Order: sequence, then C-alpha cells, then structure tokens
Amino acid sequence: MATANRLIFDLMVPSTAVSQHRLDALGPHDWEAFRYLSALHRLQPWLDHVLRTRRPGLKLPASVTDYLRASRIEQTGRALKIRALLTRLSALFETADMPWRALKGAYLAFHVYPSIELRPLRDLDILVPEDRALEAFDLLLANGAERSSLDPGDPAAFLATHQKHLPAITFAREDVRVEVHARLVKQSSHSPALAGDAVLPAPALRVGGDPVPFLDPELLLLHLVVHAAYEHKFDNGPLTFVDIEHLLSTTRLDWPRFWSLCAAGGHIRGAILTLRISELVAGRQLFEHALRDELSDAWLSSIVAALTRTNGDSADQALARRFSKGKANWDNWRFIGRRLFRTRTELVSEFGDDGASYAALYLRLSSRLARRRLPMLVRFMRTGKASEATQAMQAITTWLDAPA
Repeated sequence: MATANRLIFDLMVPSTAVSQHRLDALGPHDWEAFRYLSALHRLQPWLDHVLRTRRPGLKLPASVTDYLRASRIEQTGRALKIRALLTRLSALFETADMPWRALKGAYLAFHVYPSIELRPLRDLDILVPEDRALEAFDLLLANGAERSSLDPGDPAAFLATHQKHLPAITFAREDVRVEVHARLVKQSSHSPALAGDAVLPAPALRVGGDPVPFLDPELLLLHLVVHAAYEHKFDNGPLTFVDIEHLLSTTRLDWPRFWSLCAAGGHIRGAILTLRISELVAGRQLFEHALRDELSDAWLSSIVAALTRTNGDSADQALARRFSKGKANWDNWRFIGRRLFRTRTELVSEFGDDGASYAALYLRLSSRLARRRLPMLVRFMRTGKASEATQAMQAITTWLDAPA
C-alpha cells in the first residue's frame, strides 16, 4: 500500500519526477492498491486529468487508465444530478423561509474547478440553524428523501449529543446522500467564525444566477483547513489540497481577514501546514506568512505517507497518539471509559430509537466494538506503531500542537 500511496502523491506534485521505469516495475498488487486508494480519496477524475494534461508521456496499465477515465465519466452524470438537487433544495428552503448554506464541495465543484466532474461529491452537506435542524430534516423527508438503514441514529439524539450533523438521508432518484448540519465543526475544533449563529445571519456568497447560497471565500478556506487538519488529521485525503489550489487560483482572498479568523480559533499552524502542502500540489507559492518557511519542502515530502493513508492507518495513528509514552494513564482509562460506557441518548444517536432497552442497545455497541475496534487494536499492537503513515502522522501532530 505504501508504494501506491507515494505514487499517487508524486503524480499530483508537478516538481516530482516520475519515470516510466518506476511505473513498469510495479506489480498487479501495487496497481490494485493504486485503484483502491484513488477511489477511497475520490481522486480518479483528478488523476485522469493530471495524466492527460501534466504527464502525458507516462503510460500506466490500460486497466488503470480505463478505470480512471470511466470514473471521471461517471462523476459527470452524478454532478449533474447533484446540481439539479441543489436547485430543488434552494426552492424548498426559500418557501420554508429556512436560512441555509451549501458547504464546501458544492461550491468547489460548480464554481471553482474547470470541469464539474473533477471534484467528486461523496454526499451533499448543508448547514441550517441548529434550532431548526429537525424541521429541515423532516422537510427533506417529506419531499423525496429517505432514511438510510446504514445510518439509523435518532436525529434528536444526534443534537443532544452535540454531533455536527443529523443522520444522513438519501434522495433515491438522484442517488445522493444529504447531511443536514447543525454545526460546521466539532466542539473539539471550535472556531468562533464557523459557529452557525455567526455564519447564517451573514450575507451568503451567491454566484451569478445560481440560487444556492454558499460560504464566503475566507470562511470556506477556514472550513477546509479546520476540517482537514484538525478534525480529520488529513485522513480525508489529498483532494483538499487540490481544492485549495483551485480556490486560490480563481478567487481574490481577503488574507488579513482569513488570518484573523484563524487566530480567533487557534488554527494558524493548521492553516500554514495545509497551505504549504497545497503549494506542493499547485507547484507554486500561494500565500505569505511569517511561519511559512518553517516548513521546508523536504519535511513536507517526508510526511506524504500520512496524506493518502487508509482507514486502518488512521486508526493506528489515533491509537499511537492516545497510548504513546507521556500520556497519563488516567487519561487513557478515561478515554476507554468514554468509549465503553455510553448513555442511552448516546446509544440512541447511533442505533436509533426503536424502543429497545438499554441492555439491547449496549449489546449492539459491544458487537460493533468486537467486530471493528478490537481488530484495529490487535493490528496496532502488532504493526501500527512502526508503520510509515503512523510515524508521518505523529510528526504532523507534533507540529500542529506546538505553540503558534
């Protein structure tokens, strides 16, 4: 997996030489991993674009190039369906006098990238007022959306446990999942500028005749930074860096305002790191800041393994950080206790309120922990501490946690 991991990022970085000999030396397992990681991080259309426009001399196996091309074509049709759904939602919320914003991916795909299919949307995220989130959820269900068996949690319990968004719902005709957000970021990543009661009363960004309201450019960039660096520790993949490259190529940003917003939430170091990696992908300088030169291209190259990592790598890193030397034992036990012992409201937020007893709900949690979490812990104890991705992620965390 590490070979494919490195290759994907090297192909995306214009300054990195990738030889045909290097490609020819890869075997079937390497190319299978390449396909897996490109799909995991929604990079197929962008990699197809890169290979056709920036590295036309490279020849990948036909099965791989055909796969990338087919994925790109598929995304074109999907983007058109999402575009139509957004127009429907805009009319629906306007009739209901519901303030809302379409979040990151929709604006980037339809107004920033040169072609709509280059920025795949896994789902459609929208922000509504927290005190009207359940109303918005029910409104969508009454107008074509359906609950998903994969996300059975109770919406009211989601809000009560301070989660960002309600359970995902699906518009079957468009085959699009929608997440209704009551908050833009998790409580642990709080940013005053991204609080719903700060965002929604402010003027929305509207583009031309598009009726859909978006975040303004400075808030959008801040949201990209907080989401990637602090909430996901970059396990949401390198598409974020391509997003930022295109955003800054097409938008005049108010940089003093952006840095002020970052400072208010303590997110300056995350912004610098995210922007520096975006510069690698863009192949040019994108910003100025006094701390910019603290991060050399050589150091950034050393952490590449963390930027296209798998879900297993992410779990290993989280465990390594939690149980690394220097962590107080009491903190570790408290963490384990929070994971093992949940309130009924917390259980209902995950498994839904079907009238089951607390014991029955806890049995479902125990089953999931045994099936998913225990294997992760066993793998970590055997291999996770030494994995390249885990070590790279620990270097990133150390830099992020340093004083600004």
